Amino acid sequence: MLKKTITLISFAIIGQTTWSMEPEKGNGFHSIILPGQNGLGGEKALQYNIVNSSYSKYETLTNQFKIDMGQGNCIKDFQQQLDNDEQAKNKEFLLYGISQGTATLTNWLAQQPQEKQKQVKALILESVLGHGDNAILHTTEKMVSEKATYLPFARWWLPWAAKFMFPTYNPFGKQALSSVEKLPNDLPVIIMHANTDPQLPINDARTLYIALRKKNNPAYLFEINAKFPAHINILGAEQSYERKEKIQANLQTIYKKHGLPCNQNYDSETETVDAEFQPSIEEVEQKIAASTWSGRMKRNIIDGFFLACLFGIYALKSKL
Repeated sequence: MLKKTITLISFAIIGQTTWSMEPEKGNGFHSIILPGQNGLGGEKALQYNIVNSSYSKYETLTNQFKIDMGQGNCIKDFQQQLDNDEQAKNKEFLLYGISQGTATLTNWLAQQPQEKQKQVKALILESVLGHGDNAILHTTEKMVSEKATYLPFARWWLPWAAKFMFPTYNPFGKQALSSVEKLPNDLPVIIMHANTDPQLPINDARTLYIALRKKNNPAYLFEINAKFPAHINILGAEQSYERKEKIQANLQTIYKKHGLPCNQNYDSETETVDAEFQPSIEEVEQKIAASTWSGRMKRNIIDGFFLACLFGIYALKSKL
């Protein structure tokens, strides 16, 4: 069971889907796409979000012993590519992260000096990796065995077990959910996450959105309703055609509002963002509570019962 769990965790942040539209090149603004593990994701970013600007799609670490879920190695690798990207020099730019790339970009931006942060005009996060521990637990639950996540104290030992596959990942290291506090307060952040994501929990996206709203960032949350497990390139997984068109129109409204390049093929006639995509903090907190209380209670009961048994055995031995 443990071996299977660790093996399947290594496939977190994988996806598919391509597209055929080529964006136009432009001057003065650059878009950077950072895919998830194995270099997958980001094709739809070009179609829906990054047109009329120059763009680069970076590579991600493929060495299993260096992948650390957006921490030091991933940040260093991204910085090296940025330093060598001639198109991005002396330009304002947009950062688009997918899956592991969301953690890498959030952690990287949080540690940059103020001058560098000012160059970034928007951060788009598709399928948020908010905390590596949460990703490991969620992947185990959805792709391996839900029962495994209810083993005593699985929430604490599963991340350490995953180090057999990702030895450089540090459960106590940088996490996007903590780094978000160091992002510029005026930075627009667009968050997109599918409700059926089998590898990253949607509650990480919701938690990150709440943190941004509490620090008054112009943040937007697009929860994609998909019938099947959807992890990357998730806009195409939206099951309602009408809502899909609504999402695209609202994205263009956001880009216009913040002076970002727009995709003229999906030009928006609206001037305000629908409330659905900028929900209140209270509304999102209620969603998190409603979706987690049952599992949290079960795990707390199991952990408590296990501890009680240990203390009972210890007490019994002491008497003997």
